[in-house]
Amino acid sequence: ACWVGDELQKMSPGDDHPDAEETRGQIQFFGIDQQYFLSALYPLDGALQGHCTLTATPTAREVSAGFPLNVAPGQVATFRFGGYAGPKDPDLLRIVPGTELRAVAGLSTTTFHPMLEDTVDFGIWAVVCKLLLAVMKFFHGIVGNWGVAIILLTVVVKLALLPLTYRSMVSMEAVKVLQPKMEEIRKKFADDKERQNLEIMKLYQEAKVNPLGGCLPLLIQMPVWIALFTSLRNSFEIYGEPFFGPIWRDLTYKDPTYILPLALGVSMIITQKMQPQMMDAAQARMMTWVMPIIFTFTLLQYPAGLSLYIFTNNVLSIGQQYGLRKWLDRNKNQTGGGTPAVVTAGGGKRK
Repeated sequence: ACWVGDELQKMSPGDDHPDAEETRGQIQFFGIDQQYFLSALYPLDGALQGHCTLTATPTAREVSAGFPLNVAPGQVATFRFGGYAGPKDPDLLRIVPGTELRAVAGLSTTTFHPMLEDTVDFGIWAVVCKLLLAVMKFFHGIVGNWGVAIILLTVVVKLALLPLTYRSMVSMEAVKVLQPKMEEIRKKFADDKERQNLEIMKLYQEAKVNPLGGCLPLLIQMPVWIALFTSLRNSFEIYGEPFFGPIWRDLTYKDPTYILPLALGVSMIITQKMQPQMMDAAQARMMTWVMPIIFTFTLLQYPAGLSLYIFTNNVLSIGQQYGLRKWLDRNKNQTGGGTPAVVTAGGGKRK
């Protein structure tokens, strides 16, 4: 890695060499940028005009920097560099000392600080990642365990999304009421999928039901999952931190027992079964069985901390769905919105 001008130039094995113009300019620092660690040199007296040469192969990482030097006979030129070798902890990188640069006649000073903290790259999810890390750090300061901090983070996110989850449940319950009519449409237009979909959409419009309402909490959760994965892949604070005992020794590494991904898959199946089905039988089977299996196999190689978050989220979702459904049913009965009794010809009653 080499910070040139206003940009951080990086090269990984398999990447093409950066253009010469991209690696020539005012250099703030250059070094070896690893996943959780950084080794870098930086000019103490402010950014220097120069150029960097980057090399990255499966067996070698190398960066070199050259700086033009012009000295007259008898003159002495001194280049002063500082060095950093340690974890990519933003709190540490932010306080790497630079030098006060004095202006002409010493009337004003500015402080040069190498932008080492920018090697912690959260990408487009930077805002969400930093927010999640702040919440986890707060809980870690209380409980002293990053795994428990992730569980508490899950609870906070779940509570924050409770209003949306409630609206989602109301929407799904409304779709559940329409299920008999939807089945009639599917049977009536079994050979015409296009007409079938049009009639079902018409039914949704007449009933003023949003079929996508049930997906809203999941759509909001997806950025949280991606941001948490990004945080686990870039945050030194969680690197090498265990959950409990010798089993889960590193939350940033895959679960060696595969217990968490498998438990996640089972909990996802239960969650899907508890939801009203808004699609035909084949699609429903795919969502209930195929998607959890694919998700489970994908997460077998992902950080254990991410599996812990999603598993905890699924367990909370199961309890949340059960509680909200009970609450909605009780409100229906209290307001007379329950299913009315229909009198049959024989004088008896049936629901």
